[in-house]
Amino acid sequence: DVDDCLPEACENGGTCVDGNNAFSCVCPPGFKGERCQIGEFNSIQYLPIQ
Repeated sequence: DVDDCLPEACENGGTCVDGNNAFSCVCPPGFKGERCQIGEFNSIQYLPIQ
């Protein structure tokens, strides 16, 4: 079995997990998608400063 995790296979700090002729990404909080390429909306980031 060849390591299918290419350098920078996962974006935004995601961790690549090698599989059988495939790979998957474990995304950090705030990101999703096959390669952690999608930022999840977090309403806290958009609250006005008072």
